[in-house]
Amino acid sequence: MKIALMSARKAALIIDVRGSRKIQDFVSLRDRKLAWASSKHLSLGLIQAPYAVTVWDEFQTLTGRPRDIPRLIFDLRRLFQPMSLWVGVGIGEVTGLPAAAGGRPLSDVAGGEAFLLARDSINQVKERSTKYLRLTAFKSVFPARDALLGHLYGLHDTLLMQVTATQWRTIDAVIEEGQQDAAAEKLGVSASTVSRNLRRAHYWQMLEAQDTAVKLLGSE
Repeated sequence: MKIALMSARKAALIIDVRGSRKIQDFVSLRDRKLAWASSKHLSLGLIQAPYAVTVWDEFQTLTGRPRDIPRLIFDLRRLFQPMSLWVGVGIGEVTGLPAAAGGRPLSDVAGGEAFLLARDSINQVKERSTKYLRLTAFKSVFPARDALLGHLYGLHDTLLMQVTATQWRTIDAVIEEGQQDAAAEKLGVSASTVSRNLRRAHYWQMLEAQDTAVKLLGSE
């Protein structure tokens, strides 16, 4: 296959907000959340171009380090609560990134294998004929690893869909404050309440699943 000039191997993420037509003031809410996410993730070096809206309820981005994907996905899922997200990840060649980094929207200039694979991935999770609801899928040149990541995230997302609003507030506070005691003080609850909410949210199991995904993606 002929590789275009200025191509590079990266991970493309395509994210679709489920049930967006039922969300009041969705566009303004979406744009505020994406502006915040772009600023944060660019400053941390997690993405290489701001999040770009492709259609009403869909947006995309790029990361140069596949091992950052689990953190990005979880961060976006937290940010968009109580909305639910489909996520398709494609790892492969990308063209057009220098132009995107220069200020033009990513969706206008970037393309290549990674985006095609990400599109296949998100179509896969949106397919309603599967045995259970899937939210996350991966595609790359390593199908065995992609299948393993798919099974891992099938379990991860089943736990994630059971997290209540109160438990999400606890998770947010722990991540933002860095310690459970500080999170308890911020929330005005006891440390034991924070610990119990994390346990009931299956937070530690989800973190272990994400750590395993980082290890699987670390060789890229």
